[in-house]
Amino acid sequence: MKISNFALVSLLLCAKCATAADSGFGNVNIHGVVIDAPCSISPGKDNLQLDFGQLSAAALQNGHESEPVDLDIELARCSADIQNKVRVTFKGTAFSDGLFSVAENNSSLGIAIRDHFGQQVINGQPVAWQRINDGDNVLHFTSVLKGRASPVITGPFQAQVLFYIEYN
Repeated sequence: MKISNFALVSLLLCAKCATAADSGFGNVNIHGVVIDAPCSISPGKDNLQLDFGQLSAAALQNGHESEPVDLDIELARCSADIQNKVRVTFKGTAFSDGLFSVAENNSSLGIAIRDHFGQQVINGQPVAWQRINDGDNVLHFTSVLKGRASPVITGPFQAQVLFYIEYN
């Protein structure tokens, strides 16, 4: 039985097609949110993770604080023609001294968030208005871990602080 070259190539191509169809498949989920604002938060920058690493309890005694960790909120594709000012409000569980709580059972430490002037933000109160420009903008804050009481309780810590953006 003689098979033509054309038939042989066709059979090989069909075999490859069948193999490719069984080589795997996947799914693409596409999502987002359209907001009524002159800027959007850069993708992936709406859930910020600040890592203080390991800190010595001795270095935090008597109200001392850690080195600052940058807390930058990145705004993308801003249109300053619509609204050209922005301010941020931080909200979380806080002590009376304004420091954000790091744990329900640890009042020896607190987190301070400071604006770009170095002023401590107050829980639930907006910071001063800042100008935004067309294009991308960065709202710069810093965060420190501060000793509140001695002795400083050792172990892991974490705080959840929400931020809200307002335009004018």
